[in-house]
Amino acid sequence: MRKTLQHDYLPSTFLDRGVAIPFTTPDLLGARARPGPRGRLEFVISNPGGGRGNYVMGWESLSNLARVTVHDRLLHDRIAELPMIVPSAIRRVADEVAVSGSAGRPAAKAAEMHRQREEADRLMANYLMTIRLLESGGMKGVDWRALDPGDRALRAKARALIARLAPQFALSGQALFDVIESLSVVIAAIGFANQGYRSRLPELLASVTRLQTQMSRFTDDDTDARPAAAMISDVARLTIDIGTKVLDACHAEVDNPVTLVGTWQNERDRLLDQLTRPDWILDGWGLICALWENALSADREIQRSTIIEIQRMVPVMPKEASNWVEGGYDEALQKDWFQRRWVKLNTDWRTGEFILEMTARNELVKAL
Repeated sequence: MRKTLQHDYLPSTFLDRGVAIPFTTPDLLGARARPGPRGRLEFVISNPGGGRGNYVMGWESLSNLARVTVHDRLLHDRIAELPMIVPSAIRRVADEVAVSGSAGRPAAKAAEMHRQREEADRLMANYLMTIRLLESGGMKGVDWRALDPGDRALRAKARALIARLAPQFALSGQALFDVIESLSVVIAAIGFANQGYRSRLPELLASVTRLQTQMSRFTDDDTDARPAAAMISDVARLTIDIGTKVLDACHAEVDNPVTLVGTWQNERDRLLDQLTRPDWILDGWGLICALWENALSADREIQRSTIIEIQRMVPVMPKEASNWVEGGYDEALQKDWFQRRWVKLNTDWRTGEFILEMTARNELVKAL
């Protein structure tokens, strides 16, 4: 069963908007998954015909819409097993499926590198938390750049030092380490302000900023691409504005490690909600930035086509985001943006040859 959403539809919450799924099937690119009736998944996709509106449908209808790749079937099966549909969980299972090679060797290699990067970020967040707590206890002058967070002897020494601080939190040494471990998983993606390196989400926000700049400068005589680029630029600008404010709020929350440990013990749910907001704000933009990066080295015609494709994928900002930043944002602007939809005319986009080319392109984008 499928239903059509109005083209000016604005979801109330991020969960209602759904989480971007990195499918490789061309017709499913940019699809979002969300919890449906009776615990079953439902997917939101742009109108397959390229016009206004979106479709909401279950997997059976979605898989009948197009020739779904093996990778996408495997990915759906893994997503269907998840207890919660959240960006971090989707990334994890997407990497696990890609590592199997179902989207090609480059994508498998990239997924493995991504898993290693996330683990390295977690270790760095853990280590920086530990150093900041030690500095709060009087240990000064620690240069984290000169140390290896994977060094077992170093970690054992840090554990012994942290155990001395545990009583001030009314915790045992092991309990304090457990708190640091839990916090490092959450903090890894957002990092700390002025830490000397970029974690994943600040890095992604920088990519969206570059995309917005390039879209705002994209001018040519193609009447289809110019307004589409303007729409992408406008939506990206709103995302950058809200994303920057939400990230700044997160960094303020984690800036003081002593306060942070106490907050984690007493207000864990509120803190988790706060620290995962940037992930929801930027969900889906990684794929969009990769698509554009892939097109940068191509000719102007492919860039135009990519812009038309991307404008169908830009994420609408849910009303919930108004509660996350002071002053909210102008929701009426979004209705105007998403009422407009530009398609490239005179393109037989459903031919078999085109679909094969696009599937190969999408697998390359996964590698990016």
